[in-house]
Amino acid sequence: MENLRFAEEKPRILIVDDQKANLKILTELLSDEAEISLAKSGAQAIDKSLKLLPDLILLDIVMPEMDGFETLKRLRSIESLKEVPIIFITGLDTADNEIYGLDLGAHDYIRKPFNPSVVKSRIATHLKVIKQTKKLRDLSIRLKEADEAKSRFLANMSHEIRTPLTAIIGYAELIQLGDLAEMQNDEAVNIISNSGKHLLNLINDILDLSKIEAEKLQIERLHVDLPNLIDGIQSIVRPKAEVKKLDFIVDLKFPIPATIITDPTRLKQILINLINNAIKFTETGSVKLEMSCIGNKLRFSVVDTGIGISAEQQNKIFSAFEQADVTVTRKFGGTGLGLNISKYLAKKLGGDITVTSMQGVGSNFTAEIAIEEAEGCVWMHSKEEYVETLHNKRKRDEITTKVSGKVLLADDQNELRMLIGMMLRKVGIEVTAVENGKQLVEAAKSQSFDLILSDIHMPVMGGEEAILALQQEGIDVPTIALTANAMKHEVEQYINKGFSDHLSKPIQREEFYRKLAVYLSKEGLQSPNVDLSSAVKMQLLEQFKQGLPNRLDALESAFLAQDWGAVKLLSHSLKGASKSFGYISVGDAAIDIEALATAVEFDNERANELASAIIKLKDIAAEELVTVT
Repeated sequence: MENLRFAEEKPRILIVDDQKANLKILTELLSDEAEISLAKSGAQAIDKSLKLLPDLILLDIVMPEMDGFETLKRLRSIESLKEVPIIFITGLDTADNEIYGLDLGAHDYIRKPFNPSVVKSRIATHLKVIKQTKKLRDLSIRLKEADEAKSRFLANMSHEIRTPLTAIIGYAELIQLGDLAEMQNDEAVNIISNSGKHLLNLINDILDLSKIEAEKLQIERLHVDLPNLIDGIQSIVRPKAEVKKLDFIVDLKFPIPATIITDPTRLKQILINLINNAIKFTETGSVKLEMSCIGNKLRFSVVDTGIGISAEQQNKIFSAFEQADVTVTRKFGGTGLGLNISKYLAKKLGGDITVTSMQGVGSNFTAEIAIEEAEGCVWMHSKEEYVETLHNKRKRDEITTKVSGKVLLADDQNELRMLIGMMLRKVGIEVTAVENGKQLVEAAKSQSFDLILSDIHMPVMGGEEAILALQQEGIDVPTIALTANAMKHEVEQYINKGFSDHLSKPIQREEFYRKLAVYLSKEGLQSPNVDLSSAVKMQLLEQFKQGLPNRLDALESAFLAQDWGAVKLLSHSLKGASKSFGYISVGDAAIDIEALATAVEFDNERANELASAIIKLKDIAAEELVTVT
């Protein structure tokens, strides 16, 4: 790759002629189009060609000592020059000479005396061909390298996936057979759990890359409590450092904001990846996370005392499917995707990732993201203020996980029904489990529930069809979609279809119980200093406000598609939610739209009234989003 010259550079032309006048004429004609080098003999042409590696050679035939034909033969015998296009310049006009020259490997002839227009036109044509050929050659080399990298990646993934699967299957079978002592069972369960989490990380990396390549990876903009985010990251990575007897240090350079607007999931993904890498490649010493504000950027530096990275390897590590070298892959494992994905995410968050490193000394990976302060943001100026902010957040979050209520669970996979059922019963919830949407609807019609958890893809009737059936029956129960489809546009689709919320599979315990606390009635959940019912109401209000623009867009799209049934469903869903959260005018407007949609089904001439009502609704919503708190 080092010797490749890309299409943006000027092509190099070597002109070979023993007559100074000819050299001058051709130089003047072609100097605007190319870098020109000159030679006055065949021997000089060979010497300069070896040094310059020209893109095109213009070669006189009649020259003393070594004529053009002999020069061409010698050029073609040299491996690095055998593909260079050669055009003869000559006053010889016999057909035999032309045929002989072409047989030797010449590409064309230009006649003397020179016709400037003909010379420029022919050379321009050959340069276009040369440019395209060079592009194709470079592309071929890059594709070959990419193919080799992907082949290495797939071979590595085979090893990476089979290793934890071997542990999961092997230990599960030992537990089933009763071949382990009670203490060994606990260890086996830990190994199975850790192996499963490792597999999930591998799969997430691969899925993230596919979303990036398909330009489908979405970035959210949410209020992020920085002390809480850093504390959460510490709780994940510190045990890994302690296992290797490494010091894990958090060094905060004040002042820093307490709250910013960014994507917390992606920011955590970047930092956890960088810190995990640092721990992985550090055998002794420490791993340090530094956080500071530099201008309008929030800077995170992960500094380790690990094996370090050479300058050559630093150019490769941010490429997809690449690690520093095959030795690293064999010894430490991993997908080779983490840094590529993290750099992409950092850029999406308004920053970048850079690295400085020295082999045998350690590395410093620096991630920057843009700072967008949340409204009313407080800046922390000392460690004491940071600790106090974190402590206050913990006090606000200090609630038990004991909840009460009746939950209807629908999932076609028996293992998942059992697992989620156990998670629900553990915190005091009464569970009814069914295996498809039809059973869900029948259960919801025969008894009352406080919350419905429903898979999307089920036999007989799917989750979306079941929600529609519940709406048609007038059953208004909060419903959470359980789905492996977690991309933003898919989640928005579920909300627009009538789901109250969603949980991504595999279900994360902390997020699962947080959602339960939002939607179920609670006993004894209020901490002494917090009115939890108000806190939950504010959280629901914020979710409604964030989802309102998407609901309005869906309503408008349904109208443009003349899907009057969808307009009715969307407006019906909107009217109840709006009034519950104090958006009275939005609710009233939604009632008008539902009635008009019913009317339009029988009288299309009232479609203009419906259009005006939707426009009015969007105006009212924009105003109430500002005024309602």
